[in-house]
Amino acid sequence: MSKSFSAVAFVSLFLSSACALTQLQRENEESQRRIEEKEQALQAQEAQRSALLSQQKRLLADLESKQMTLSEISAKLVDLQRENDQIKADTAAQRKTQERLDSQLRQYKADIAALEKNNSLPNVEKQKRIEELKKQISAQLKLMLAL
Repeated sequence: MSKSFSAVAFVSLFLSSACALTQLQRENEESQRRIEEKEQALQAQEAQRSALLSQQKRLLADLESKQMTLSEISAKLVDLQRENDQIKADTAAQRKTQERLDSQLRQYKADIAALEKNNSLPNVEKQKRIEELKKQISAQLKLMLAL
């Protein structure tokens, strides 16, 4: 009887160990599945973060390019003013035109400086004002070319 009891105890122990191993395997598989789901969620979040960072970089580049546009306009105004100063005005009418142009160039430079410093304007309004300045400067260039 003790042999059969030992055999039954051994089989019971073996089966319970097998059940425990099966349970551990299921838990391990479940943990692995949760890890894979979390890895996928993390990859999705990283992709979103990367897209957001790219979007922020594009926005920053746009803002810098608008700043550069103002800087480029300012540099062109300095060149125009330098050119205007070098032109010799022979008549009173030419001097008056030259002074008017010089005054207008100074005003444009002041407008650009004010736009650069003004952070309260919405970007759309700022861009609109930049475009208006470009048109005005273009008109002045045409006037200069007509002299």
